[in-house]
Amino acid sequence: MISLFLSIMIISQAIPDTTKPVLTWEPGKPAWGDTITFTYHHDAPDADFKGAAELTATFETESKQMVREGNLSKVSFIVPDSIHRVKLAIHTIET
Repeated sequence: MISLFLSIMIISQAIPDTTKPVLTWEPGKPAWGDTITFTYHHDAPDADFKGAAELTATFETESKQMVREGNLSKVSFIVPDSIHRVKLAIHTIET
């Protein structure tokens, strides 16, 4: 049983993860007052919004239209003081 588990671990680490993320952000660990930029990847295999969908992002209580650049939509917000986690919702009116 242990050798099977170790074999699976070795194989899973030898195969690179080629899945493209749907959402990325910079900086990776934002601090209060930092500008955080979210990037939505329309061409990611698991992306719900593909094609020419115009996206809006809601960060905490502030909403902004995302800017489309090819297969990417980007939006930036300033991280408010005293929050401990970031909540982001991405939506579109297209069906």
